[in-house]
Amino acid sequence: MAAAPPHHFPLWATVATGLEEDALAELLDVVRPSQKPLVLSGQILFTVESARPEDEVAAALKKLAIADYVYARIADCHLTDAPRGDGNRGLESIRAAAAAAKDAWMRAMPLW
Repeated sequence: MAAAPPHHFPLWATVATGLEEDALAELLDVVRPSQKPLVLSGQILFTVESARPEDEVAAALKKLAIADYVYARIADCHLTDAPRGDGNRGLESIRAAAAAAKDAWMRAMPLW
């Protein structure tokens, strides 16, 4: 899934392989994603509007019966994002992504 625009918060659900379509139907009905979900084997990637109240999103996620777990995508990066230098380029890329993820982290916390 491409990076979500700033006004969308990216999440993904894991489901038992073979139940993706049932889980998608439930997700569309209960959570009402803000963009078209992407269905993969054992996973559904989706977004919710960032302005949507956290308690409303959390309540909707708790109603999901088919999904095993729901995860928030807080940060991502390519391991070659950091400039070449003397240190470990992959580790520096991860550190930079983590430092830039404060807003996403703060948005994810109330969903737990």
